[in-house]
Amino acid sequence: MTHPMVSHETAARPGLTPEDLVRCCQDSGWAYTERVTGRLTVALETEPLRHAELVAQGESIFARVELADYGRCGAPSRQAAAALLHAAATVVRRVRASVVEEVGGAVWLRFEAECGPVADALGISLESLSVVVAMVAPELAALENETIARDYLAVRECFADDGKQPKT
Repeated sequence: MTHPMVSHETAARPGLTPEDLVRCCQDSGWAYTERVTGRLTVALETEPLRHAELVAQGESIFARVELADYGRCGAPSRQAAAALLHAAATVVRRVRASVVEEVGGAVWLRFEAECGPVADALGISLESLSVVVAMVAPELAALENETIARDYLAVRECFADDGKQPKT
């Protein structure tokens, strides 16, 4: 039995292929690199240079950029970095932030943008990722210092009501 909201035509359609990703990159005007592993990456417009990996899932393209491994950092630094990423993602359209903990202790800070397989949509998603990465990169480096991270969290707590009035 099929789900009532899914038509037989949609259910039978295969997902995007690696060739579809390449074609979408070409059509969008973004330079891409096909890695030996088969991954497709795009250089974002950031300093320092960051690469987003393009991943096809069903009929969507996900552009993901991993920013830093905070696994070696203490809890205040991880908490402050996650708060910074989530705050930045609320400002930049199309972007989601996540913290991914892996076996072995790595804690990756990641931004992700999802779009359909259309060149314009991919271009906008990659531009959005470039903007949000540029916004947070310097601060992420500073937040590895636990004293700075604690101060950052204290300031965020002080202005928790949309930044209008400090708590007394």
